[in-house]
Amino acid sequence: VAVWLMLSWVERNLQEKARIEAWAQRLERERVSIVEEERERIARDLHDGVAQTLYFIALKADLARQFAFEQPEKVVETLQEIGMNMRRIIKDVRLTIFSLQPLAWAEEDFISGLKEFIMNFAEQAGWQIVVNISDDSRLVPVALQPTIFRLINESLVNVAKHADALHVEVYLGLSKDGVGLDVKIID
Repeated sequence: VAVWLMLSWVERNLQEKARIEAWAQRLERERVSIVEEERERIARDLHDGVAQTLYFIALKADLARQFAFEQPEKVVETLQEIGMNMRRIIKDVRLTIFSLQPLAWAEEDFISGLKEFIMNFAEQAGWQIVVNISDDSRLVPVALQPTIFRLINESLVNVAKHADALHVEVYLGLSKDGVGLDVKIID
């Protein structure tokens, strides 16, 4: 009987070990997938934003050089446009770099880390910000924390790039039925 109990215990431990190893492999696949998605997003942002704007600026610089001989009065206007576009691209690059910084949080301190990230992002973007997120650490389950962070981060980046917002509101709370989460970013 003792041998059977021992074998039964070993079998359960081996099954538990196999379950934990499978779970760890799944988590690693998810991590790799998240990294790849983020790389694709960065490449797309650089191509669609930075690269196209820099190309446009190069064309404008060529045009200003032509204006210098043919229409000198248009040179100043063209240079002003180049400067405006350069400042915009610098702001976009800074926001992209800022959004790439990982959110460092302990599982029990996700909410305060998220709030701090949002406040710092708003400062970088030049926004007035209202953050309406409950301090209840149980609001966002640990398994959803990376997803919620990525969702809010991407939403803030989209507002920064596509809206001329001066005032932004971020809301994270339980849905009306109390079963899910509501995430709202209002510009």
